[in-house]
Amino acid sequence: MKKITFSSNDTSQLSKFAVSDDVTNSESELYRFTMVDGARQRKDYLFKKLYNLGTEILSNKIFSITALNKLSMQGDLKEFVIPEYLVYDDGGLIGFLLLEQKNTTTLGTVLKGAGVSKSVKLSLLKRVGDIVEKAHSFEYEGLPFCFGDLHENNFLVNSDGDISVVDLDSSTFHNMALPSYYLIDNPNLDDFSKYEFNVFGIPFPNRDTDLLCYNMMLLSTIAEENMNVISVPEYFGYLDYLSTLGFSENFLDSFKRVYSNHKNENASSFLESVPDEILERAAFRFYRENIRSK
Repeated sequence: MKKITFSSNDTSQLSKFAVSDDVTNSESELYRFTMVDGARQRKDYLFKKLYNLGTEILSNKIFSITALNKLSMQGDLKEFVIPEYLVYDDGGLIGFLLLEQKNTTTLGTVLKGAGVSKSVKLSLLKRVGDIVEKAHSFEYEGLPFCFGDLHENNFLVNSDGDISVVDLDSSTFHNMALPSYYLIDNPNLDDFSKYEFNVFGIPFPNRDTDLLCYNMMLLSTIAEENMNVISVPEYFGYLDYLSTLGFSENFLDSFKRVYSNHKNENASSFLESVPDEILERAAFRFYRENIRSK
């Protein structure tokens, strides 16, 4: 893992990088930083300057990005924007450098876009599902990789529709509690042993929690509703409604598994079975209208 040292003067002269309004960043600030490498090639980086974090969280970040850098030497991880440098000052580690991804927007912004068809959104989410599947093949020193906080704003989309994943310093190879947007906001998980939380309500990430997050992203896009906070009876009622529209049972079973003690499955495997002609009728509001009419 490469290292670089900044002086206080270096950091004070950097320009801040503005993130999208829908991105919440509670542990760091981003700054632009340009470097000329040994081959005299200019590289534009983002400096992720960390706030004062606990030793355990900081150790997890260093371990995760070191492991991912080593794994990247063994295979093609071009979709993964892995920090390339640890950044220090006189007081110790203060952050990371990662290559700036230019001309991109967050997947969350695209999924909210009124001018983007649902089929295009699902096509992008299929690629996200492929990235999740690829990441779940990673192991380092016998430890499995988990994203932890998997959500739409940690994926970037460029003008060609290519997708990359960022915020990988928040991923983990260890069984330690980490904040997660989808798990903390979901009120329905206490009855299922595959989801574990510490005494403060912070989840322990595993591959089941990653797939809960991904499947909720996917189902919420189909429903045009935040399905993560819907009650369990209404959630299953909506899945039954999708069945009447012609969605495949294998596809729907991926979502049913979220609220069961069976292992979660990656729903992207069955995305090809979603008929384009019924996607518009799949909005959650039509399900509620259907219930009212009975």
